[in-house]
Amino acid sequence: MSERDIDLEGVRAIEIDVDGDAVVAGWEESTARLTGDEDSVAASSIENVEGVVRLRVRGDARLQAPRNVAVRISSANGDLRIGGFDAGVSLDRASGDTQVRDIRGAARLGALTGDVQARAVHGGLTCETVSGDLNVEGIEGDVVVGSVSGDARLGRVTGAVTFTGAVAGDVAVASVGGDARLPSVQGDLSIAGCRAVEAGAVGGDLRLEDAREAATIEEVGGDAAVDECRGLVTIKRVGGDLRGRDLSGGLSATAIGGDLRLHTAFAAGATYDARCEGTASLTLVGYPDMLSASFVLHSDQGRIHCEIPLAEAAREPLELRGQVGAGEATVRISSGGRIRLAARNQAPGFEGMMDDVLGSIEAGMHDVFGAFEGRRSDRFERRMRAMNERFARASEEVGRRMAEKFEARAQEFARRAEEMAQRAAEAAAEQASRRAERPWVWRGGPGRGWGGGWGGRGAPQPPPPPTPPPAPPKPRASEEERLTVLRMLAEGKITAEQAARLLEALGS
Repeated sequence: MSERDIDLEGVRAIEIDVDGDAVVAGWEESTARLTGDEDSVAASSIENVEGVVRLRVRGDARLQAPRNVAVRISSANGDLRIGGFDAGVSLDRASGDTQVRDIRGAARLGALTGDVQARAVHGGLTCETVSGDLNVEGIEGDVVVGSVSGDARLGRVTGAVTFTGAVAGDVAVASVGGDARLPSVQGDLSIAGCRAVEAGAVGGDLRLEDAREAATIEEVGGDAAVDECRGLVTIKRVGGDLRGRDLSGGLSATAIGGDLRLHTAFAAGATYDARCEGTASLTLVGYPDMLSASFVLHSDQGRIHCEIPLAEAAREPLELRGQVGAGEATVRISSGGRIRLAARNQAPGFEGMMDDVLGSIEAGMHDVFGAFEGRRSDRFERRMRAMNERFARASEEVGRRMAEKFEARAQEFARRAEEMAQRAAEAAAEQASRRAERPWVWRGGPGRGWGGGWGGRGAPQPPPPPTPPPAPPKPRASEEERLTVLRMLAEGKITAEQAARLLEALGS
């Protein structure tokens, strides 16, 4: 290996042209150092033009430069790693994979042929085109991306995320402080945690969670799952099924090719307008005295099953109208098949708990087998790892919720037992008091004595102790809960000792 030191006195920027693989790293020295094989270093050219050092390297090399110098890479014909600079970086073109990290200031990336990773950029990120996959995490500022030929994954962005071109693969966006805008995604789209969402056509499935403001999606080719969104969610067309949970901002989805399942409180002032070709299942979540919604339900088959009492109900052959509470939310549902309207208390039972957990696993299964059908092994492996993580989280969630439920039941039975014991003690004390107050009379005759409160012969005897209250019955486990514990034991999610304690707590 050969080294060459470069004097940077009075230099404010460095421009680099590399014909090979390169590592460009910031350090604390005031000079720059070029390291590579002897031929590459010898063939390198360096010139200083008005405070800008232009460096051309023929071959693989490593360049270390002061952290406070602005770095521009005009061309890199191999893989490139760059990081550790405080004045921002720019890259015009790269033919291999690119890694950018630990940059203070903006990072501007141009046409990149391979995969791109960008982490810990404090100043925003701009990327024109990516021919491979894009992985972005930990960006302070906005992220602007053009077209991506592979998958795109972005997380922990304090600003907005904007795609100006199409993404040929899947897109996953998580923990975004600003808005998320995507004109076209040919694969699946997953967004979890952002301000507002604006998306065009999504070729695969959609998973949207925790949108704080309005979300608008033009089209979803597959299934759509929308959870915990506080703004109005508008999906103009869904090719498959649509599932929504906790949608406090309302829903507009008037062209659903499959089934519709809504599980929400139907917030006051919000509108829920949907049309599906399959069946529709609506579940009102909340305490009965807090529900307030008006309903217009239309079934092309006239099959409307309502499990809750509706005020001002009016039923026609294909339609049902009515309301609960003051009718502050507006719900208009039209279905090509059956419609079911039910209610569930805010504290879900065992069935609702399992429904929540299995819903998450179901979404993961769609991801895994969608990747397998696409015959992309790397994508399939990533999805399998994500699926395993979901199973682990689901197992932990089931155990936690079951433990909470069993503890609540045990506390309830303990409270009832204490009340029963207190009532029994009070009854025994009252009975003893009545016996003590009964009058004494002379019964006369030989061997007779005073009779009355104590009863019996001769000297009065102390009263017998009060009969102890009966032990409260132990809570009995339902068959479903007992089988769930045994299934968890068989799958190795809990030990035999833990299973025995759970069954004992349930009274099995």
